[in-house]
Amino acid sequence: MSDITVAQALTTAFLTGEPDLDQIVDRWSVTLGRRWRWLRPLAVRLLANLDEADQRREAAVAWFLFLDRGFQRACDNHDVDVAQWIHITRPPMRPIAAARDWQVPSICTPGELADWLDVEPNRLEWYADLRSLESYWPQNKLRHYHYRLLEKRFGQVRVIESPKPRLKQIQRQILTGILDHIPPHPAAHGFRRGCSINSFARPHVGKRIVVRIDLQDFFPSISQFRIRAL
Repeated sequence: MSDITVAQALTTAFLTGEPDLDQIVDRWSVTLGRRWRWLRPLAVRLLANLDEADQRREAAVAWFLFLDRGFQRACDNHDVDVAQWIHITRPPMRPIAAARDWQVPSICTPGELADWLDVEPNRLEWYADLRSLESYWPQNKLRHYHYRLLEKRFGQVRVIESPKPRLKQIQRQILTGILDHIPPHPAAHGFRRGCSINSFARPHVGKRIVVRIDLQDFFPSISQFRIRAL
């Protein structure tokens, strides 16, 4: 069996339970049908080298295992095979330490999200536009946004995307029910409660130099992967 298949099986087993050393070794032993001696050192290295966030990312775990020299030696020196693929529902959300006190709802599955938003699961998938079909719909009534062009200085154009009423309602619920309870970075000022243009300008009053910077194409630079990570 190929090394990458074994690494993927171990990754699946890792992600289907708690990141506890003994539990990881137990799940891996079930996956490979044998309690190989090299499994525990491999688990120790994985936990030591991946932070909490990366331990939840399938790609990060899989690549670490596949590129680990100890894992590669084990696959080269032994007849390592996958005896059983572990298919277990992932455990409830395991927030990073900084997020454990956030007063946000526990939403562990797409079904629970649909219930929380009071949306049918199939319509939730349509609103999420997982296949990025928004730009391909020929009819405006099938789209989730209204679009208009806004002329900027120097001949540039900005596309304004306004969500339609139902999607706007969903977005507002996510804002008030989740995002409003997540403390923003101290450096963030815009769109924060209690902040205004005056409070933004106040620290700069009397300064000899004030530098104004506008990031080019900032919003398009935020990928779906960063949003999913949040």
